[in-house]
Amino acid sequence: MGTLFEAKGMLFVIAYAIGNIFFLETTNYIEHYGLLRVKDRNGLYESISMKHSWNAPQKYSNYLFFKLQRHSDHHTNLYKPY
Repeated sequence: MGTLFEAKGMLFVIAYAIGNIFFLETTNYIEHYGLLRVKDRNGLYESISMKHSWNAPQKYSNYLFFKLQRHSDHHTNLYKPY
């Protein structure tokens, strides 16, 4: 009986980890690349700025995501201490 719970527990941990990796990588994509960037004549995308990134400065999301949702600020203010 012990190995049955161990197997179910391991499957739960693996599924939970996969779900979290998907969530964090999706958030990372939106934060760094935004939803739309225009290509210039050379075929290069325009530089990332605040308008391309997702920010949500609400108090509860700051606590829940450890200020992850304010991430794009460090791309526009490279030398700002955090």
